[in-house]
Amino acid sequence: MKRLLTSAALTLAIGAGACGDSYSPASPTRTQPEAPAPEAPAPAPTAKLTGTVTVATSLTATGGYQYTAQVQLTESGGVPATITTIHLVRFEWGGYKVLAEFGPGAWGHSSVIAANGTLTSKPLVTSEEMPSEYYLQLDAWVSVSDAAAGSRTISIHADTPPMPQPPPTARFMLAGSVIHTFNSNPLSDAVVEVLNGQDAGRKATTGPDGTYTIAGLRTGELSVRFSKAGYGASDRAIDLKSNRTLVGALTPDN
Repeated sequence: MKRLLTSAALTLAIGAGACGDSYSPASPTRTQPEAPAPEAPAPAPTAKLTGTVTVATSLTATGGYQYTAQVQLTESGGVPATITTIHLVRFEWGGYKVLAEFGPGAWGHSSVIAANGTLTSKPLVTSEEMPSEYYLQLDAWVSVSDAAAGSRTISIHADTPPMPQPPPTARFMLAGSVIHTFNSNPLSDAVVEVLNGQDAGRKATTGPDGTYTIAGLRTGELSVRFSKAGYGASDRAIDLKSNRTLVGALTPDN
């Protein structure tokens, strides 16, 4: 009887161990979902500026070449902006030459362009008393700032009208220098002579610094000859409508 009880108890113990009612394995660890990254704030809007430049050309009272420019800006980004400076520049070989700089006063009472508004400058006058060419291009570099983008510069191109024909009574100055073709050193005792027109035969001789001046020339198309003993002569054709700077380059004979 004792042996039967022991066997029965063993059977019950094994049966209880095989039953899954009172035992369960450990649940696997679940990966927690990552929190979504915060969205980057939208960039602040910036002023969007476009513009036009109108230009007129004329003579100065002393025979120089004068520009009168007017700049108009339009804002289309819905953001007001402040205009700080305007530079009027022209292109020449080797880069740009700044003719004039105008501050906030160029805009009259206010240099702030309203959101989706327009702003027009006062007439901006600049001149070159001794130009080397009659330039047909003028650019306006406009410096602007707003709260979002800070300071920047926009460039506005303008085609300029030809220099108007001066009155027949006008008198102009031709000045410049004569240089060595190869090293650009100034040449003294070079002769600069007008070959044709009403002032044919007018001439000047360069000084120690290689410069010359011929004043009181009448308007018109001229041929000018540069010459010096020991050098080949060089001719230049110009249309004299204002004072002009003219440089001659001479090459040694040998």
